[in-house]
Parts: sequence; structure tokens; C-alpha cells
Amino acid sequence: MPHSPPLDLSPYRAIFFDFDYTLADSAAPLTQALNLALRDLGHPQFTRHDICQHMGKPIEWIIAHLLQTTDQATVLQITHLFRQHAEVLMPQGTQLFPESIPTLRVLHHTHQLGIVTTKPRPQLDPCLHQHHIFDLFSYLCGGDQVAEFKPHPQGLLEGLTALDLTPSQLLFVGDSFADSGAATAAGVDFIGVTCGNHTVAEFQQHAHPVAIFPDVSYLLHHT
Repeated sequence: MPHSPPLDLSPYRAIFFDFDYTLADSAAPLTQALNLALRDLGHPQFTRHDICQHMGKPIEWIIAHLLQTTDQATVLQITHLFRQHAEVLMPQGTQLFPESIPTLRVLHHTHQLGIVTTKPRPQLDPCLHQHHIFDLFSYLCGGDQVAEFKPHPQGLLEGLTALDLTPSQLLFVGDSFADSGAATAAGVDFIGVTCGNHTVAEFQQHAHPVAIFPDVSYLLHHT
């Protein structure tokens, strides 16, 4: 059940979403692509849990954290190979959550939609085309388009400008504290979804959501 008071979506002109663990599960291709890159350079490989508990953070951070290294040359080498593998594996391997496409198609009729994600556009766009939902979005911002990753609000602020919105007209939906932090910094309302790595209690303790839902389909209960 949703953990939220009644929510009126009519004041919002736009709804932006995080991608990984909010709309989709790309844990399998992420794990495979990173382990292939690590193998290529003779580094140890890691489990899906080891890697995906950090989903949403920049891949450079994940690599440095897993290898416990501050050697930027090594991190950049692995990142380069990871991106090569990921651009092949992500489109076919990314699974949208069953509720994502129907929800987006309904909301598209009442709101402008956007995505703000750390996933680079060369990995994001093919996934959206693969599922025939690319044209539902008025704004897309990948991690390769910003100088600062979430919780920095750059991606959201640029979306406000691009769609000529005030902060009160935008709602951001995500699964992580980085998402909620970006929303707070941008001055926009945030909804947490628990289909990622955080529970209702964790969101209530560490974030300031206007609502907490099990998944994005619960937005349709409030349109």
C-alpha cells in the first residue's frame, strides 16, 4: 500500500523520473558490462549485489569504491571499456518494470514527462527506443550531459529552464537519496518509490517526500 496522504497531481505541469530502479531494472547488463571491463584489464569481478547496491551513483565512483582505488587512470580505463560493453548490452538487457510503460502512456496525456539519470544518453536512448517510449518524453538528461551528478540539482534545474517551468510545477520521482537530495536542492517536490534500494522507513527518516509509493503506477491513483 502507498504510504502517503492524498496527493493532487493537477498543480504539476511536468513529472520527471529517475531511470534505474524507478522505471527499469538494468542490474543484469550493468553487472555483466562492468565485469567484462574488469576482466579485460585483469581485475577481480564482483557479484550483482556488490555492484547494484550502488545503482544510481556514477560508474566512476562505483569502480573506485569496488576496487578501493584512488588511481584515476585505472578508473578511466575501466570506465571506457565499461561504456563500450554497456552500449551493446543495455538496450536488450534492460527490463522496464511492468507498470512503467502503461503508467507513462497515461501520464503523457496530462503532463510533460522527463528523465534525469546518471545513465549516459548512449545507454539510455536505445533502451527507450527499444520499448517504443522515447517520444513520450519532453526532456531527457543523462549523466554525460551534466558536470555534477545527483544529488546536485543541475539536471533538474536545466529541465525547469528547458520546459519553462517554475519549481512548484515539477514533480520528481526516484528511488534513492541522491534523487531526493536533487529534488530538495532544486526546490521541487519529490516522490520516493520503494522498488529500488530504500524502504519506506528509510525514506521517511532520510528524505522529505510528498509521498512514498511501491512503484510508479500509484501515480495513476492520484491523477
